[in-house]
Amino acid sequence: MVGIGKWAISVNTLFFKGDIVFEIKEKNGEYDIDFTPPEKFKNVSYRYYDLHEEGNALCGKGEVSLLPGKVIEARATFNGDKMTSSVKLPVFGSKTFTLSGRKIG
Repeated sequence: MVGIGKWAISVNTLFFKGDIVFEIKEKNGEYDIDFTPPEKFKNVSYRYYDLHEEGNALCGKGEVSLLPGKVIEARATFNGDKMTSSVKLPVFGSKTFTLSGRKIG
């Protein structure tokens, strides 16, 4: 399984600036993500699904209560203690954002 551990992604947008921390876990042979949102988004709900490996990448989809009915697609590629992630957000005309991260645990 790829990417198991705790990760931090640096974000610099109009909506949020700072690190987003999450943990990728294995649960009964499946991927699970433990995510604690930043204080600004603590009342927002998140759902992750279709998590699967593609080589050294973890791909999946998600939904967030701020964007009802919209599917977010993500791909995180791992290289040692570094990660590059692409996130496709439907709210911005399906624009793909690239983010960098690092393993912190």
